[in-house]
Amino acid sequence: MYTRWTYLGLPAVVDRSKKDLLSFIKERILSKIKCWKGKFLSQAGKEILLKSFLAPLPSYALSCFQLPDGLCKEITSLFVKFWWGHIEEKQKLHIERWDKLCEPKFRGGLGFRDLKAFNMDLLAKLAWRILIEPNLLASQVLKSKYFPDKSLLQAQVSNFASWIWKSILWGRDLLCKGVRWCVSYGTDVNVW
Repeated sequence: MYTRWTYLGLPAVVDRSKKDLLSFIKERILSKIKCWKGKFLSQAGKEILLKSFLAPLPSYALSCFQLPDGLCKEITSLFVKFWWGHIEEKQKLHIERWDKLCEPKFRGGLGFRDLKAFNMDLLAKLAWRILIEPNLLASQVLKSKYFPDKSLLQAQVSNFASWIWKSILWGRDLLCKGVRWCVSYGTDVNVW
């Protein structure tokens, strides 16, 4: 019998199907939505529940792993159905596209989180921390295993890399678009 090992709420052993491995996030969101289905909620109440309770549920997993596209779409679909008030038998008309609702309020949206973009942001933040704080234990372990003679910005994905490392490099790609090297005091500059 296979038992699922977890550490800090995330799976400790990663098998082939990452979507099945992280499906517990979708199930938790679905159970919360089902609890609220019977209650009459205004759009403002739904907005508060979405932003403050449902959207933060997958945050820890998003900061460690790159969620599969299918799972991101399913979770977003749950958010959309909750927002527009779908019932199992009846489907309501969507007046506006979800990506428009994810725009900031000053651009005419409602400021909901785009899960894919938020996932990339959190992984870019993790890559930034590894880059800026090389003395952390996690930074040293990753450096010795994946890029011993290079910088994080030059590290490559290998075929035998872990899912976490591939996720960090996926976030690093976003980081590389905005990183600039600053000379500051010049102590790290090698002119030769």
